Parts: sequence; C-alpha cells; structure tokens
Amino acid sequence: MKSNFKSILFLLCAAMIWGFAFVAQDAASEHLGNFSINGLRSIIAFISIMIILLIKKITKKVKIFPESKQDRKVLWFVSALCGICFAVAYNLQQKGLAMYPDGV
Repeated sequence: MKSNFKSILFLLCAAMIWGFAFVAQDAASEHLGNFSINGLRSIIAFISIMIILLIKKITKKVKIFPESKQDRKVLWFVSALCGICFAVAYNLQQKGLAMYPDGV
C-alpha cells in the first residue's frame, strides 16, 4: 500500500509540474522565441539532473555510468534518441502555442 501511495504521489507531482510548465511556456512565448524557451528549459533540466546525480554519487557511492563499453554505447544511443524525440515534440508544441495564442 505504501508503494502504491508513493507512485500516485509521484504521478501527481509530475502532472502538476507539467501543467505549471505549460502555463509558464505560454507566458514566456510572448517575450522569447521558440528555440530560446526550449534551450533555457533544457539547460535548467540538465543542471537539475546533474545536481541530483552528483548528490547520489557522493552520498551513496552510486556508479552513474555502466561498467561495460557495450552498455555505455546503448545508454548514449537511447539517451540521444529520447532527447531528439523530446526536442521535436517540445518544439512542435511551442510552435502550436505561437500559432494559436488564444487556443483553438
């Protein structure tokens, strides 16, 4: 039961963050270009993830990257693929907001 509650709480937090980011993205589109917003958001996400990874590595001595060369190649490939898909989807969403500022 405790694990189920924790999962629901994480999903709720993810939905709230996504919703607040959408509102901020819409407001920022009045002042910045589409790619500028995407770039700033990606930089903030990168810095946040690096801080979390460094804290985990220092406190728990967790290895961040896999040991084998093959596993590292797979990790980099999948990470690049996810990043490209995210960038395309996010830029399309931002372009849609710019095209229809008041909604459809």
